[in-house]
Amino acid sequence: RMPSGYRILLEEDNYHSDPLSDNPIFLPASMQYFIAYVHRYSSRSTLFRDARQCARYGYLDFNHDVVAFATWHRGFVLNWERKISQVADEVYGIKDFGIPYWDWVDAKR
Repeated sequence: RMPSGYRILLEEDNYHSDPLSDNPIFLPASMQYFIAYVHRYSSRSTLFRDARQCARYGYLDFNHDVVAFATWHRGFVLNWERKISQVADEVYGIKDFGIPYWDWVDAKR
């Protein structure tokens, strides 16, 4: 067991990659790996019923190619920043950790 307590879904084949199937396998993960997994999992290839549907619809990125990108991604990055802040505080004693961002509102062109 990893100290983080996080677990991720094993995706080495389609038989195990559906969390609602009868045989999902979950693996222990570090906090950073878990957060990276959440980002990748929500933007991975969509599982359709058969090869014909996969060919018809192709790759759907539910992270970046949708109207909710700004709110979903900001929430995701905020969660990641909070987790890293916790590590920065516990390991290094840094109390005011923050991830820099580009402020598009005040950007000068």
